[in-house]
Amino acid sequence: MPKPKATAGFLNLAAFDFQTAGPIALDGEWEFYYGKFIAPQDFKKMAIPGKKLLLVPDSWNHHGFAATGFATYRLRIALPAAYNAYELLSLRLDTAGTSYTLFADNKVIATAGYPADTPQAARGSYKVQTVPLRPQGRELELVFHISNYFHRSGGLWFSHKLGTPQQIRLLREKGLLGDFVLLGALFIIGFYHISLFLNRRREIAVLHFGLFCLIVALRVPLTGEFFLTQLFPEFPLPLQLRLEYATIFIAPVFFVSFLAHSFAEKTLKFMLYYTRIVPALFLSTLFFMAPVGFTGLIGWF
Repeated sequence: MPKPKATAGFLNLAAFDFQTAGPIALDGEWEFYYGKFIAPQDFKKMAIPGKKLLLVPDSWNHHGFAATGFATYRLRIALPAAYNAYELLSLRLDTAGTSYTLFADNKVIATAGYPADTPQAARGSYKVQTVPLRPQGRELELVFHISNYFHRSGGLWFSHKLGTPQQIRLLREKGLLGDFVLLGALFIIGFYHISLFLNRRREIAVLHFGLFCLIVALRVPLTGEFFLTQLFPEFPLPLQLRLEYATIFIAPVFFVSFLAHSFAEKTLKFMLYYTRIVPALFLSTLFFMAPVGFTGLIGWF
């Protein structure tokens, strides 16, 4: 049976049971107010003009709004009939583009960076967070203040999940475990092949494959569960984006070189040079372009 989705800014979970159905993604139509930071209490005082309905997860620029800017998202949630009032729940918040403040029932419960109405005042951050939540009644109201001045896309681009603390903690632990296993495997494979090359210097293909694995391994803390920002909460987002996109531009160079040296008699030297020069040109953009610029080049790459 499909899980309910939000419609017209309202998610009805009255017939839902977290214990039997598990956590639920807060997907569907959210209320959306572009170019406005609306305080949660203002929704109860007056009708707010300019309301749109926007699908989550998705980027707001896919719906005709400028990628750089700020906005308010709002979702009302009718809690399950089986839910005991004041029982502790939990939210899993994935990354958003690219800074936000989250209000639940008029109270700030989570932040990532600092959203603002100007690029000078805003500070971006990628965080995956687990936030405890204690609703004060039968309905829960979530309000996001989001701004984006660092990425080609803005808004709630990933799903956020609501469930019991145990369910949300398990999701986080599984995600971290997957990241650490992947990171460890890539490092082991990478260093193993580099050590083979050090013993047999003619095996150039082995060296390039080892370097490819290490470059991909560097992506792991910069994506997925983003445990880099768990270890260093103040790590600047522009630098993080530059490191992430550097791995995208560099990794194919080593992989193509691995193939070229593995099948040297069938490789056109033109293709080998091409797959080095083009990534070098894209890599150079990381040094003179702002993140909102070079993140927009990934489709061309």
